[in-house]
Amino acid sequence: MSDPGDIGKQASIDGFAHEHIVAGILMKRYQNVSLVDLPLSPYDIIIVRKLSYGGEDIIRAQVKTARTSVSFTGGSRGGVDREYVSDIKTYTQSQKLRM
Repeated sequence: MSDPGDIGKQASIDGFAHEHIVAGILMKRYQNVSLVDLPLSPYDIIIVRKLSYGGEDIIRAQVKTARTSVSFTGGSRGGVDREYVSDIKTYTQSQKLRM
């Protein structure tokens, strides 16, 4: 596959497939798992984990597909036809709660 359009299309397909695979694996462990169907969301999957005292913990997860490295900066899109004026839309993945 040498055509850039085909490479981008396959990368998109791989990303969606990997989100479903991860959700399926997590569903076997935590049962209450859902894919997020919002393309601009900073997370792809929601996991509701039952706690020992009876409460619940909601975990948001982002699935990353990588061949050589993983970037922890999200919210941006790549490609020659994409141009952003500022970095306001980008963010760094972190364990800290963002408000």
